[in-house]
Amino acid sequence: MIAASVLLSGCLTASGGYTCDGWKPIRPTKADVDRASAQLVDALLAHNAYGAKIGCWKR
Repeated sequence: MIAASVLLSGCLTASGGYTCDGWKPIRPTKADVDRASAQLVDALLAHNAYGAKIGCWKR
């Protein structure tokens, strides 16, 4: 979560809004998910939920 917060802070614009430039949802394959740690899965879900929340993409 801390790493995601640091990465997300770079998305703030000077006016305090967000920019979605270079952002997209992360869509791992089933094989990726089967091998991923619980911590990585949580980080991916948080990334995707946050991007949807600020309007970069739909859930």
